[in-house]
Amino acid sequence: MPDEWTTIDDEIGRLIAEHGVEKFRDWPVVHRTMLRNASFEENAKWQERHFFWLEDMGAYYNRVVEIGAGTGQFARLCSDWDDTYIVDLPNIRQIQAYVCPKAYHAGADIGGDGNTLAVSLWAMSEMPYDVREQYWESFKDCHWFFAFQYRHNEYRNLDWFLSRAIMSGRRFTVEHIAGAQNNWYMYIDGKREA
Repeated sequence: MPDEWTTIDDEIGRLIAEHGVEKFRDWPVVHRTMLRNASFEENAKWQERHFFWLEDMGAYYNRVVEIGAGTGQFARLCSDWDDTYIVDLPNIRQIQAYVCPKAYHAGADIGGDGNTLAVSLWAMSEMPYDVREQYWESFKDCHWFFAFQYRHNEYRNLDWFLSRAIMSGRRFTVEHIAGAQNNWYMYIDGKREA
């Protein structure tokens, strides 16, 4: 994981030790990174919007695995499906466990199959390409739901995500996220085209 996120995770660990996890909504590091300077309630509305967009795809999943789940609000919405897993850094997981106690925490090696939905709402678009590739390989047979910005630092996200969708040989949908300039949704069906 990039050093930037290791530093953020360490800061969150220190704040949890000093103040308790239930105070996370007050911490500037959470607002700056996971909530993107929105309130927890505003972020919850965005997560619901993502969830409803996904529901419109009309599929059902036995298992949801969210990579880089922020405060865990999207996972909380998915937790009524059978199994919801979160792959994230250890201190950030404590916030997610507080927000979404039904979710399991797992390592990147959890992988998945055609009944698994792998989700990354901006997390993978901020990772170095080599780290993304590791996740892509671990979940290559899954359905995918991404949200990503057109470009993040030196990472050309639209190109990377489109190339993975095309190479997968599966149906996919790409749609601009209304109200979020230069941000996109992508859904990749877990079934290969015949």
